[in-house]
Amino acid sequence: IALLQEMKQALEHAGHEVIACSDGLSAWDYLAGPVTSDLLVTRLQLRPGTPPGTALGRRAYSHYPPIPVIYIPSGPERADYADREHGEILVKPFAVDELVAAVDRLLRKLSVSLVVL
Repeated sequence: IALLQEMKQALEHAGHEVIACSDGLSAWDYLAGPVTSDLLVTRLQLRPGTPPGTALGRRAYSHYPPIPVIYIPSGPERADYADREHGEILVKPFAVDELVAAVDRLLRKLSVSLVVL
């Protein structure tokens, strides 16, 4: 939760509107509704009993228009599970400035500014 807050604060400081979901189920429920977000940031490994980050990414990308995803694997060996075609990968450990840069890159391509964590 501390990393989530740090990422949220850094993105908001950079001028982005952020909706932070504290777990995979909350994010899944959010993506099931009328989504107004332009980008999803998700870890690949979420708590047991919750949808994995790859499922959240597929759900986000199935929206119209598709929502690109930044995947955060726990290490380089996990990066192969991320969907590079529909977003970016940011491997831990990383500085929040790297997250802000990745978000800015993707959003510039889309000309939008709302992020879901």
